[in-house]
Amino acid sequence: MKTALEPEIEAPEVEELDTPFRRRTALAVALLALFGGIVLFASGVAGGNEEATSASAQRQSVIAMTRSSAVSVEYNEQLQSYLGVSSLRHRANITQTWDDLLGLTAQGDLAKGWDSAASDLANSSDLAGGGKYANNPALLAADMETGPDLATLRQQGADETAAAWGQMRRLELGVVTLVAVALSLLGLSLTVSPGIRRYLVAPAVLIVIVSVAGFAWVATRPVPHTSAAAMNAVVQGDRLAQLKEFPGAIRAYDRALAAQPGYPAALEQLAVAVVQAGAPPQTTGQYLMSMSTPTAYRAAISDLTRTLGGTGNDYVPLVNLGAFYFHVRDYAESAAMSQRAIQLNPGPPLPWMNLGLALLGEGNAPAAAQTYRHAITLIVRYPNPGYRKELFSAALTTLQALVAQEPGRAALIQRTKAAIVAAESKTLIPRAVPAGHATISGLKVQASWPSLNLSFSYANVPNGARLAAIVYFRPPGQSSWLQPNGLDYFSKMDLASSGSAAWRLVDQSCPAAGDYRVEIYNDGHLLAAVTAAAPRPPVSTVLYEDPFDAVTLCRPASWTVTAPGPIDLTAPGHRTSMSVQVVPMPPEPPKTTVGAVVREVLERMVTVVSGRAAPVTEHSWTVGGQAGFGTYVSLPGGEQGLVWAYVSRGGFVHAVELKYPAGQLGLLTTVMTNMQFNE
Repeated sequence: MKTALEPEIEAPEVEELDTPFRRRTALAVALLALFGGIVLFASGVAGGNEEATSASAQRQSVIAMTRSSAVSVEYNEQLQSYLGVSSLRHRANITQTWDDLLGLTAQGDLAKGWDSAASDLANSSDLAGGGKYANNPALLAADMETGPDLATLRQQGADETAAAWGQMRRLELGVVTLVAVALSLLGLSLTVSPGIRRYLVAPAVLIVIVSVAGFAWVATRPVPHTSAAAMNAVVQGDRLAQLKEFPGAIRAYDRALAAQPGYPAALEQLAVAVVQAGAPPQTTGQYLMSMSTPTAYRAAISDLTRTLGGTGNDYVPLVNLGAFYFHVRDYAESAAMSQRAIQLNPGPPLPWMNLGLALLGEGNAPAAAQTYRHAITLIVRYPNPGYRKELFSAALTTLQALVAQEPGRAALIQRTKAAIVAAESKTLIPRAVPAGHATISGLKVQASWPSLNLSFSYANVPNGARLAAIVYFRPPGQSSWLQPNGLDYFSKMDLASSGSAAWRLVDQSCPAAGDYRVEIYNDGHLLAAVTAAAPRPPVSTVLYEDPFDAVTLCRPASWTVTAPGPIDLTAPGHRTSMSVQVVPMPPEPPKTTVGAVVREVLERMVTVVSGRAAPVTEHSWTVGGQAGFGTYVSLPGGEQGLVWAYVSRGGFVHAVELKYPAGQLGLLTTVMTNMQFNE
């Protein structure tokens, strides 16, 4: 019974513990926790794979560096051994030649000793043996580089795979975070009234849907793995490109892309090979500039564009795209690509040069001038004179290409060319006397390979002034001029202030049809220019240089050459041949006068060639730029021979022997004309 003093207590309302909502929420939480565990497990697997592939990438990096270092050491050892063996063989050749041509019979036995020593050491170098690498350092280097090249590609592939696993791990951890947020919202929904509950449940459901969809997308994404077949094909392409066999290199890169479409390494190298394959022969030795066809440039642009973002370093593709877009007259894209390359690495001058070209192409003279000033500053800072000269040559060649593309801007482009010539002149001749009133007239050029003979009259050129001759070459069918690296002449004048001068420049490439253009500058002032046709050679030739005999010659591409020893050239069919020997005079020559030595050499050569002694009738002939004496020789089988000899002021005996079908001297005349003795 209640009293008046007892308070009245009302029992609180208690929510049911077992309701449909709570049961559904509990089930959802359980499923969501299970899903989160699965995602977390997948993230752990991705993390483990990331660590494993990262370790593999590190191993491949170490392997690549180790192999590259080992290849460098081994190649240099092979080359040193080869030079040692070649030196012994050269010594044997000299003493044997003294025996054969000068009658010093005691030297024949000495030659056998030198030759025996060379044979004993020949096994120390593949270059000195008789295998496929004999006297072919370029082939040996290309084959030796395949190992480090493959290791580098494997490292890049492992890095790409590790990066993909890392991205997957991070995305899956993001999904786990979203699952945790959804669980928190569902838990909070149990503590609030039904009216507020929906504001927590709805976002939780949305987050769960996003999480499930996101995990499905991440889990089904393929992790990139570089195909072994693609890497091997790229290595073969790189090897062929190093040997300048560009059509074969292109086929190899195509095989790589067939094995793995979109492979960045193959696309990047394919673009360069396509451009090189379309380049004229005069530019294949120039490693900083390209001169090819519009079709090749567009194909290269298509390939390189697909590589952007596909590797960890886009710098080289961006630099190349800056150059290639310029050659198809898309100056805006050229400038954009060059600026992106500069943002990645502002130090090298190449992207600055590309940017300057693009700005000139657009007609933006102030910005172009500022850009080129900066590029020239970077070029001048290079300590390597060979690389610096290549940069200057590339700058002038590409400016000539711009003149051909935009003739209306020729005056603006000429000012930029003059600034580049002035910078190179000051680099080579730091101190000089000003010659602001210098003039040149009557400039003439006579092209007779390998010589370019310049003659001109000059006035107001004080003693100590700088003059520079820049030579360009234009192959047939090309609208633009090339500035071959090294085909120039920089002089600090030491003549009277007015008069005439003659300069001889040497073209180091083999003769080819086309035109020469010569420009003479005083610092940044163009004083004179002239164009002359290059004599058309009767056949395409390739360069051969012998460092021991100091002989440079251009042989028909189909002729074979064997050396060291006598340099023997043989035409297909073996009926036409040429042999060249250069040896120093012996310490005690058998004859006391140069004329007597030449006659002795000719008589012995006639005996060797014809197999019998015969009287010699000397004729004066110039071979390799040297005025010597020779005689014809009748040979069995309707063939004919010619022997020639010369003794230089430096005391070297030069001997040339020809064999050919009677009356068919043919290409031998071209080979002899194009030969140089470089003692």
